Amino acid sequence: MLAFSITPGVVNTALVREASLLEKAVVYMTARVQSVEEGAYNLLWAVGVRDGEVERGAFYEPVGVRSRLESEASRDGKLAERLWEWTEGELERWM
Repeated sequence: MLAFSITPGVVNTALVREASLLEKAVVYMTARVQSVEEGAYNLLWAVGVRDGEVERGAFYEPVGVRSRLESEASRDGKLAERLWEWTEGELERWM
């Protein structure tokens, strides 16, 4: 199984558009805000990427760039297992 994480980046959705003026200022000063269409690019890249072109468990930013934001905790296999088990438990009641 191939598993890795992706982010669409900061996308101009209601979350950004309906933010306070101060929050918008922080967002626009610290990130490139993308259109909704651009926000889909990383997802589309992930759907088409071939096994061997990505590192299992890695985190990718738009578009297909290995993130520099990974940390020791994000690479901790035991922590990942605990998160997976917790997520399954939380979702169980909705299934």
